Amino acid sequence: MKKKMVFLVIFVLLLIFTFTSCGTLLSLAGAAAEDSQVKKRKDAAQSAVSLDSLETLNDKLYWLEMHAESGGNYVIALTIGEEIDTHTLSFTDKANITITLKGQAENEIIITSPYDNRFFQIGSGVTLILENISLHGSGANGYSFISVNNGGTVIMNDGAVMRGNSSDRGVTVYKDGTFIMNGGIIAYNQSSWGGGVRINDDGTFIMNGGEISYNTASGGGGGVYISTNGTFTKTGGIIQGNSATYNSSSGRSIYAGGTVIIQRTSAKRIEADLGPEVNVSYTKGTTTGGGWSL
Repeated sequence: MKKKMVFLVIFVLLLIFTFTSCGTLLSLAGAAAEDSQVKKRKDAAQSAVSLDSLETLNDKLYWLEMHAESGGNYVIALTIGEEIDTHTLSFTDKANITITLKGQAENEIIITSPYDNRFFQIGSGVTLILENISLHGSGANGYSFISVNNGGTVIMNDGAVMRGNSSDRGVTVYKDGTFIMNGGIIAYNQSSWGGGVRINDDGTFIMNGGEISYNTASGGGGGVYISTNGTFTKTGGIIQGNSATYNSSSGRSIYAGGTVIIQRTSAKRIEADLGPEVNVSYTKGTTTGGGWSL
């Protein structure tokens, strides 16, 4: 009886090992296949003579990573949605490169990514402009749609959407990065601190228009989180319907440890008691301007 039990335990352990090994091998095979496809796309972009000679958004972005020139103004017009890789647009030896992704179709142009990563990382020397294009997320992304790094700028215009990232926010702005929101919508995203937008130390967010709504933070700043030394300037737009669940002072719309400048843009205003919508008590949060107008 004891021998049978021993054999049974060994058999079960072998089954577990076999299934685990197969799962690992399948994951490695899948990753290798993805790497192979990415390499093919990069090789195609490397050999292409011009941006216009390429068909897909992926290939065009890889071409720009390799061939963009200082002072260049590149416009990619999109008529269909695509699934893209993660693209890093940042140059240490080039400057003043502007890249515009513009949807040109009656239907919504939806961009997705299957990878556990960002859609875009924008850094030194690059301004990325989004118009009439939607970035749609999933639980697989794991990062914000866009990271704006040192020396990079992202501009969001009318018709641009960042929606449905259930594992992180819309935009993260890092040191010396700038995010300008002139229009568009950041909605239905979830993160820990800053469900819609997070401004890290020495990052800058300027909101002139658009809407940040129905995002969720498990910590603070359902709409916008401003870390120490970050700066948020709001001259227009709407922040509404967001939630932050950490405690009653988490700041459903804004949670600030840096500087917040909000000009009067509507009749809605919160006076001395900022209430649950706004919390600027974290570390050294300060406000200037003509009062709160969310």
